[in-house]
Amino acid sequence: MVSCQSAPPHPTPPLPPVPHLVPMPASYSRGTGASRVCATRMTEPEAVLPESSLPELPNTTTEEEIIDHSVLDNQFARVLAWRAWRLSPFEDFFRQVSDYITEEPYVLEWIGCQDIARCMDLQFLEGILEEKKSSLRGKSTSEMVVPQQEATCRV
Repeated sequence: MVSCQSAPPHPTPPLPPVPHLVPMPASYSRGTGASRVCATRMTEPEAVLPESSLPELPNTTTEEEIIDHSVLDNQFARVLAWRAWRLSPFEDFFRQVSDYITEEPYVLEWIGCQDIARCMDLQFLEGILEEKKSSLRGKSTSEMVVPQQEATCRV
């Protein structure tokens, strides 16, 4: 069992002087420490690098590209909502048919495919989205879309 009695105090040896520390001026010891530190930090000049020494980073994304990508993401969300409706149980499908029947021509045109069974494939839809995004960037999309998919679904 551990005893709760305190051990007799051992004399602690004095700490050796640290040569790399600078003694604080007497003015720092007056007043509250935090307010003194804040006041001195506010008045100290900040180290500013000259503009010529900063490396220039290329701006690869323009504001228009960001807007275009967000528009594509919103359109893709509409496609996914339509897909979820098409794959929903019959009761839900029938209840929401008036909402999504007008959405279907838009979605099929956005996808570029009239084969509804093919449009239910999530990987195919994600490939279409990537194709649209990369066409904004001007990249080739031949490696993103399998030629068989393109042949069966393009009108």
